[in-house]
Amino acid sequence: ISPDEFNGGFIMKPGHLDAGSNYVLDVQGITNDDRAQIIQYADWGGENQRFHFVPLDDHTYKIIIRRSMKCWSLPDDVFEIGEPVLQMAWDEEDHSIWEILKNPVFLQKYLEAEMLNVSYSSGMLQVQMNDSKIMKELSVLDLLGKILRHESNIYASRYRMHLDVDPGFYLVRATLSDGIMANEMFYKP
Repeated sequence: ISPDEFNGGFIMKPGHLDAGSNYVLDVQGITNDDRAQIIQYADWGGENQRFHFVPLDDHTYKIIIRRSMKCWSLPDDVFEIGEPVLQMAWDEEDHSIWEILKNPVFLQKYLEAEMLNVSYSSGMLQVQMNDSKIMKELSVLDLLGKILRHESNIYASRYRMHLDVDPGFYLVRATLSDGIMANEMFYKP
């Protein structure tokens, strides 16, 4: 998951692909029709490839497709391996509610490669580079893609800041001195 810094929302790459791959999740056929499949496709910047996370109760989310304003769903309540995720109108049912796991297995390789550690406690966010690389800028985004805090001219491998956020998941994006981006998610209970 990475933010679309120009248009807002998030770009989601399939977990089985290398982090440098140009394939992202996409609503097939650039349609607003119900039952269109969510597939992987080359990232061309389409609004059918940009998603927003809307928080619900109990740390769950509905995932909204920017183009259609519909959500990800398994509308026939079939929760089998290989069942396609579809675009559907929001109906408040369990088959359209998603949980985001902190560092799920498929993201670990990508996140570990960046060597960015993030911790949040008592209103303080601490960000540290494991390999002593230098952070130049730091942004905290909510899962709707809104930048909640941005710090520049950091030039350190460790940084602490006061951050007052509601319960939920957040994305921390660091720009390193060599121009590389590092991402990590954190959860506030």
